[in-house]
Amino acid sequence: MAGCSIVFLMMAWPFFLVVGVLYVALEAAATVVTSPAFPWLVISVVLTTVGSIWAAVKAWNYWKNREIETPTVKDFVPILVLYAIAFITFCIAVWFAGVAILGMYNSQT
Repeated sequence: MAGCSIVFLMMAWPFFLVVGVLYVALEAAATVVTSPAFPWLVISVVLTTVGSIWAAVKAWNYWKNREIETPTVKDFVPILVLYAIAFITFCIAVWFAGVAILGMYNSQT
């Protein structure tokens, strides 16, 4: 009878592993969403999206109207500044998320 329970445990181990990993991931996500990291992450995503759309529009206009002059790096400086600000806000979000996740694990021990 003992061998049967060991076999069952070995067969169910992948399921328990997936459930455990999902639990840890959801706990970490809930901690990040309720922490000060979330607004910084949203700001970073919005700025990156706006910069990407802006760059795509510039590239599309150049491809569609080839009679205009070739875009230079100077034309993309505002987009690069937007990406730099998005990167800085992402770094701030990662910092706050790390503090929140470490605080979550320190409070459970």
